[in-house]
This record gives sequence, C-alpha cells and structure tokens, in this order.
Amino acid sequence: MRKSTKLSLAAGLGLFSVAAIAQTPSSYVPVALTTSALMLDVATPATNPIWDKSYAPDLTEQDWNEAKQAASQLLAAASLISLGGSDAAEKGWTDDPAWREWSQTLAATAAAALHAVEAKDQNALAAAGDSLVEDCAGCHLVFDPTAR
Repeated sequence: MRKSTKLSLAAGLGLFSVAAIAQTPSSYVPVALTTSALMLDVATPATNPIWDKSYAPDLTEQDWNEAKQAASQLLAAASLISLGGSDAAEKGWTDDPAWREWSQTLAATAAAALHAVEAKDQNALAAAGDSLVEDCAGCHLVFDPTAR
C-alpha cells in the first residue's frame, strides 16, 4: 500500500472515530437497569458456567459452547456496567477513576475467558475464573461492600 493511501485511510478512520465520539448522548439507548440489577441478573449468572467448566473433569463441546456464551455475556455486561446504572448514585460512580479501572479489569478478565474458551484451554479458563473472584471482590469492597 502506498504511503499516501495509508495516510488517507488513517485520516478517514480518525474522522470516523471523532464523528462516533461526537454523537450526542441522546443518540444512545440509556442503561435502564441499576448496576445491581445488571450484576445480579446478567453478570453473576454468566460467571457460574465459567467457574463450573473451569474445574470440570472433562469438557464436552456443549460445555465449551456454554462457557463461550457465558464469557460473551460477561464481556457485554462489563461494557454496560462501565456506563453506570440507572440509579443516580450509581451514575456518579462512573466519574470515579477506580470505577473505570474495575470496569476495564472485568472486561479484560471476561475477554481472557472468551479467548480461553476459543482455544479450548481449560487451564486458562480456570485462571480467568480465579481472576473473576478477585475482580468482583475488589470492586465490591470499594463500591458495594454489602453485596454478597
């Protein structure tokens, strides 16, 4: 590829990115659930198959598919959680750098679980599951110490 073509492509992608960022918040669907509801109804159910499959003696194709679905759901939940819930206090969490860091950590761990599943690497899936315990407990200590 010629240098001028690469520069044009880079400039075009840059403009596209700026245009996407410049969209008004009203162009997005707001999160209509509280963070607690997202955690209880979406994230928590997605963690259980990851933990269960991590230490199962033998994984079938169906087990891998269930783990993949769970990891994908957790990754999607991490994105929603990072936006803050519908509750006013939870919305304020998004201003805290620690909230952003914990959200990014959750997303990275969910992505690691997804990569482990795609590679059918049960040890890596177990490592991601173990990281989830630390990620969840760490965030809850800071933002919701009463959560179970």
